[in-house]
Amino acid sequence: MVTVVDKLGDVYELGLTWSKEQIRKLKLAKRYFKSDYKVHVSSTSRVPDHCRPYALSLANDSNFTTTCNHQHDLVCDRCNLFPAVVQELELQVEKARIPHKDKEEMKFVVAQSKKNIEAWKAHILHFINQDEAHLDILKAVDDSSVLVVLDWAMKFIPRKYRESQADWFGKRGLSWHISVAMKKPPGKTLQTLTLVHMFQKSNQDSLYVLAVIDDVIKKLKTAILGLKSVSFRQDNAGCYHSAATILGIHQLAVKHNVCVQMDFSDPQGGKGPCDRKAASIKNHMRSCLNSGHDISSAQDSYEISY
Repeated sequence: MVTVVDKLGDVYELGLTWSKEQIRKLKLAKRYFKSDYKVHVSSTSRVPDHCRPYALSLANDSNFTTTCNHQHDLVCDRCNLFPAVVQELELQVEKARIPHKDKEEMKFVVAQSKKNIEAWKAHILHFINQDEAHLDILKAVDDSSVLVVLDWAMKFIPRKYRESQADWFGKRGLSWHISVAMKKPPGKTLQTLTLVHMFQKSNQDSLYVLAVIDDVIKKLKTAILGLKSVSFRQDNAGCYHSAATILGIHQLAVKHNVCVQMDFSDPQGGKGPCDRKAASIKNHMRSCLNSGHDISSAQDSYEISY
């Protein structure tokens, strides 16, 4: 969209001042969506774009419509920055004397950018709404239940403290899966337990996920006496929502005599505990490398963790 603004300002003589102003508004809108928008969203806001039940309701489907007990009579100036720029661009593209081919290309770029950014805004709203389910589960967790966040961490490239140029090429990354279990006993603070499974070679498919979940439930039943309920939260990757995983989870619940619940989060959301623990582990592994150790296999990764 910035390229369209630049072309309208430079080539079709709308002026440098006009183009700078539109780019400034686009940057402000981008900064707002990346930072403050998620803070302003709530369930009782009088701004339509900020009211979570209203913004997520579908007008043509009564099953997905919620009525609010407040009016939506306020407007957010920062939310309106992007629609105002889109409207201005559409107007100027129509008014400017542009060859038909270039005009159609600009219209397509503006329409596609509008669609993508609105989808991004909707994704932020979905993530915030799904995070409420995460908080509800945490509030309901007691001595006999636990919430487990699952995620595949980025593969670790094997390294040696001193390696030749030949050792550098043709490496295969080591897969590792992170499971962060959370529970909050009455009257106590939130407690976490992290389980890391490292693989020398892994397809990261449903079979590996089921093996990991089997071991996680086994370890949790050993660590938490009287465990009756386990809630798993993960992203919508194929290895988690496939039919094999869903059917296998039921068999594992019967095997370990626990009630298992699965919850899926939007992409790039809900995996914060796993990402934080992965960053801490990677930092520890880098420290071990710098102190003269080699990490060339999953066994080496396991040994330096203790």
